[in-house]
Amino acid sequence: MKISDAIAEVDTYCPNKTDDFLKVKWLERLDGRIIAEVVSRYPALEEVRDGFVGYSEDDLERDLVVTAPYDELYVHYIAAQIHLMLHEQTHYNNETASFNSILEKYMIHLNRTYRPGGRKRYRVR
Repeated sequence: MKISDAIAEVDTYCPNKTDDFLKVKWLERLDGRIIAEVVSRYPALEEVRDGFVGYSEDDLERDLVVTAPYDELYVHYIAAQIHLMLHEQTHYNNETASFNSILEKYMIHLNRTYRPGGRKRYRVR
């Protein structure tokens, strides 16, 4: 999913007047956290980790870190941030729960697909 796709989808899903620049900054922070906390554990994803330099408003056609079918988490994250700004606690909680569920599934996918670096899966005596 590209940055512009995520912004367009959230604008359709959750109509708002939030500036696109702010949405890009939210996506930049999210991808930075995903890389630092999730992707960095997998040596096979080194090029994803090393290729991230942040986003600017000119990078709307740039691909985001999380790929399909888990890329829907971006829409829920931006929607949650919008609801947080508007002090809509119930909607914020629902979007955050959806985001966390998809993120958890993405982490399970990574664990099944790649071996985390520096850890042995089995202890042999």
